[in-house]
Amino acid sequence: MSPPSLYRALDQYRADFGLRHLGYHDAGLCAARAVTGLLMIPGTYIGRNMLRLMANGTHDRLVDGFAILGGLNFLYLAITG
Repeated sequence: MSPPSLYRALDQYRADFGLRHLGYHDAGLCAARAVTGLLMIPGTYIGRNMLRLMANGTHDRLVDGFAILGGLNFLYLAITG
């Protein structure tokens, strides 16, 4: 790569703020993903409080149930194509 084309590439990288390499092609999509990430933060605290109130046996059965449902969904998708 010659120096002028290298400089053009660096200028384009600076113009994008490096966001294209992360899959963000425009500012609206970047903002939407940032807002979505911020909206997920309260779920962490809600989930932690639910786990604190839940007995270990209940949590075990819940996790096993989700694992079974995931396995059944996998089989369904494999059979139906």
